[in-house]
Amino acid sequence: MASGNPVHGAQARSIGLGARSQLHRQDRAGASELIARRLSGLTEFDGPRHVAGYWPVPGEVDLRGFWHQLHDAGVTVCLPRIDPTGSRSMEFRRWHPDCTMTDNRYGIPEPDGEPVSLECLDVVVLPCVALDDLGSRVGMGQGFYDRTLAGLAGLAPGRGPGHRPTTLIGVAFEVQRLRAPDVIVREDWDVPLDVVVTESAVLRPGA
Repeated sequence: MASGNPVHGAQARSIGLGARSQLHRQDRAGASELIARRLSGLTEFDGPRHVAGYWPVPGEVDLRGFWHQLHDAGVTVCLPRIDPTGSRSMEFRRWHPDCTMTDNRYGIPEPDGEPVSLECLDVVVLPCVALDDLGSRVGMGQGFYDRTLAGLAGLAPGRGPGHRPTTLIGVAFEVQRLRAPDVIVREDWDVPLDVVVTESAVLRPGA
């Protein structure tokens, strides 16, 4: 990792949650719309067939309108579904506007559609509690995404040998973004982002 002021995961999470809590609901809604516009302008969305998103919890970037937009454009949209037995594993299942949604143990709606393998996903959009300009992120600390995406770690995005086919895009509000010289300490199991998107910026850390 590049040198800077190291911010460990728990501290970064506290910073991100605190900053997010200070945003008014209308500000979050407006910023979410701007983030959706920035996403729609990315080349990664020029022709993907399978995109994984997420259903927002209160306070998170709300991209539900963007999932509808992708679905209407013929993209297969998938949302997370955690293991109901209590483990910290997760899979992605097909979603469409009329599909049945069932709350998981955290009260987050999940689709009852058929599973989609990770290898089929062209893009995964991840919600972030905090992120930095180097593509490091922290979530709520349960590790669902890190465990699920562990097989992609260490591989660069792309389609050739030694490259991963899935692009990882992290979204958060600008106030949750740690700027240089602050950097989130990346643990061995953390999977770096290929693209960072807030309402104010689009960053490509590996470019």
